[in-house]
Amino acid sequence: MRKAAVQGASRRVAGFTLLEVLIATSILGIMMVLLFGSMRICIRSWEAGEAHMQKVSRMTVIQNFFRSHLRSALTFPDSKNPGDFEEQEPFFQGEEHKLQFVSLLPASAGRSGPHLFQVQWDADSEASLRVALQPFPPSQDDGDAEIEDVTILEDIRNFQVAYWGAKEEGDQPEWHNEWLDLQVLPEMIRVDIELENEKP
Repeated sequence: MRKAAVQGASRRVAGFTLLEVLIATSILGIMMVLLFGSMRICIRSWEAGEAHMQKVSRMTVIQNFFRSHLRSALTFPDSKNPGDFEEQEPFFQGEEHKLQFVSLLPASAGRSGPHLFQVQWDADSEASLRVALQPFPPSQDDGDAEIEDVTILEDIRNFQVAYWGAKEEGDQPEWHNEWLDLQVLPEMIRVDIELENEKP
């Protein structure tokens, strides 16, 4: 009799009461909620980091585009008569939201030589920054067939260009909103780009 009582008591000690099961289930539920909450935060942080990296990468590409091509911008289109500047029309034309210049493409681009770049912010349709690229001087036979129109950046809230320099001899250099029909290139060009998802 005494031996059976001891065995019955040990079986009761090895089990769990209903209260203990409820407490354990509650703790497990809280841990699962915290775990999934942490996972959501990690996923959002990862996505935000990837979006930021893509944005930085895109802006770096755009900066390199302007720096490399504007650095080699040419002043006058008529290479046959470079000495007669007064009779030549300068093809560097800069406005607040538009820019036109002739620059050299490297041989690695597959189409080397001077090309006409027309950069324009299309704010009305897709808020995109577009570049029309055409060999310079254009071929008389093909007309506009060789023009390549490329979108280099989308979702732009604002695109603004400013030009630093003196427009006339003797003037003090300053920032201008346009640089049209001048015989000299601006000393500096500032390009401000504001994206749609970027905080002002």
